[in-house]
Amino acid sequence: MPFKLETILEPFSGSEDFGLWLREFETVAEASCWSARQRSQYIVLFMKGSAKDIARQSLDEMEDEEDNDRRYAHVVRCLGQAFSLKTHEAWELLTTRKWKNQDTVDGMVAEFRRYLRVLAVTSPLASEILLREALMACLPVEVRKAIEVFEEDGRELSLNDIILKARSLLKKCGRGAENAAPLAAGGITSGKYCHNCKVVGHTAAECTRATGGQRQSRGRYRKPRGSLRCYNCQEQGHIARNCPRRRDQKDGQSGGAGEAKVSSAKSKPQGSLGGAAVEDSEERQGFVSAGRLPGEAVLRM
Repeated sequence: MPFKLETILEPFSGSEDFGLWLREFETVAEASCWSARQRSQYIVLFMKGSAKDIARQSLDEMEDEEDNDRRYAHVVRCLGQAFSLKTHEAWELLTTRKWKNQDTVDGMVAEFRRYLRVLAVTSPLASEILLREALMACLPVEVRKAIEVFEEDGRELSLNDIILKARSLLKKCGRGAENAAPLAAGGITSGKYCHNCKVVGHTAAECTRATGGQRQSRGRYRKPRGSLRCYNCQEQGHIARNCPRRRDQKDGQSGGAGEAKVSSAKSKPQGSLGGAAVEDSEERQGFVSAGRLPGEAVLRM
């Protein structure tokens, strides 16, 4: 590796929680494959001030002990008794912890879980409630407001939902945009952002500022009945397609046309049949005057 893992571990001075620092020390020890003997020696080197005096004294007390695991456990126990958090300190950190630039959501959750163990909170339901409230109070103001948008319907978000949304919002805020949190909230499940009043929770079509307190309708715009004008009779209240005068005119025209059709239908068949009868009689008279019937010419041939 290009660097040593122990270079990323800060020395312990006794001003912070020993349990949190010990977790980092154990991580470096596991990655570096340190033995129990090396851990008991290196932990003294990573102390400073009064913490270093206590660590060295506890190690000297176990000088005759051949079991390296017991020696290391004794040093850790002495440091924990001297610098572990008290219940009132854990509660104060749990309720007043402020967000720092180097903090992460998962790191804060792990730190709060440590405080809950000091407070002896073992119930899963109580732990989730305390973690949710502590995390929401610790988050930056713009991130917290963006997450609270999803709780406007009265349904509280679970701890996992808050963690997921906080991760996404913190990525947006890290880009330096002031309105990143509201915009990100609008992009996550069911969130809305209004481009009219720059507020989350509704869209521009639903904005009440532009309409004087009334929400705009999403349907097709319809003119009021009083403003409709008919181009046929020039009266208001209806359009030309529904004009009663035009309907009466159509009914009158259709009635006149029907009578004309009936009269022509009655006269035409009589004229055609009468003409055919006249022609037939004239033809018969012609054959008779010629002295032969119409079928005689065929018989002679």
